[in-house]
Amino acid sequence: MANNGQSPTPSILCLAPVKMKP
Repeated sequence: MANNGQSPTPSILCLAPVKMKP
């Protein structure tokens, strides 16, 4: 997560799998 703040895409990709998992 080096581009924290520059691009919201990496953040979403990291949060998406976490939210999908129970």
